[in-house]
Amino acid sequence: MANVKSTEVLEAVRVKLEGAPEEVKSKLVDLLVTREINYRVDLLDQALAKLKDLKKELMKVHPDQEHYTSDGVKSLTYSKAKFEEKKKLEDKIEKLDTAIENAMSSPNSFTKLAETLQKS
Repeated sequence: MANVKSTEVLEAVRVKLEGAPEEVKSKLVDLLVTREINYRVDLLDQALAKLKDLKKELMKVHPDQEHYTSDGVKSLTYSKAKFEEKKKLEDKIEKLDTAIENAMSSPNSFTKLAETLQKS
């Protein structure tokens, strides 16, 4: 085996790195793109999980008052507080669902999705 001097190795490294700016730039771009894609995937995952939770909460909101007609027919209604709770959940679901749809179709909508998710 030939005797390799450390100076030869260091010189080879120096020469290789002189031509590396484009490779470094390319790898940096790839890294930043991968990081942003991962952020967006995580954001969508969180938004879908939150949407599922909001829908579960909505399913738990039931009419809390009973009224009877003179014929004895029972009807169920919401108190003002329960109605407001139901309406608030429906609004959150609608806004989050819209933000998810927009983010899936437009790459510039992820900021809005993050804001909507934070408010939910």
